[in-house]
Amino acid sequence: MKIATRTLLFAATLVGGVFAFRQALAQEPGQDPAQDDMMAMMAEMQKLAAPGDMHKMLANSVGEWDLEFEMFMPGMEPMKSTGHSTIVAVLGGRYIQEQLSGSFMGMPFEGMNMIGYDNHNKVFTSTWFDTSSTWPITATGTWDKTTRTLAMKGVMKDAANMDGRPYRHVTREIDEDHFVSDMYDTIPPVGDVKVMTIVYKRAE
Repeated sequence: MKIATRTLLFAATLVGGVFAFRQALAQEPGQDPAQDDMMAMMAEMQKLAAPGDMHKMLANSVGEWDLEFEMFMPGMEPMKSTGHSTIVAVLGGRYIQEQLSGSFMGMPFEGMNMIGYDNHNKVFTSTWFDTSSTWPITATGTWDKTTRTLAMKGVMKDAANMDGRPYRHVTREIDEDHFVSDMYDTIPPVGDVKVMTIVYKRAE
């Protein structure tokens, strides 16, 4: 009952806020300096919330994909497997959401990734969840238009190091139907090491 009450209060607050927002936009500018500041703030909020070219670029990956995994471990031959990925645009095109499934070392594996572009900080953002943990892995990065590469950096946490260590993943677009994602982890004493490659091929 408490949850339902809180939900109703939140909904009422949200509706009221949207109404006040629209009312503020409808006011004539110049009547009051404080009102002008409010109008300017509202306009900036709308600008920062609007999907742009970077979001359209992310949307190019929407669809169904067949995957080829290759995992690298020191002193061992690469472990290969296959999987599938479904990528959809969500929240009005502000993010793409990937649902990935496959297997590693003979065990089923699922992951979900939310990727967006932060208009304010001018960076791409990634939040990854999977069945190997109960916490997210986050990263931020930039897009290189010349090489068609999205380079992300973040902090990896797992049972080996819950304090976190640097990691990065680099996604390179081959063409509209193929791209490759390489993941690099920090492994002492070597340092930055490629640990996985995923080849994406658009499903027919």
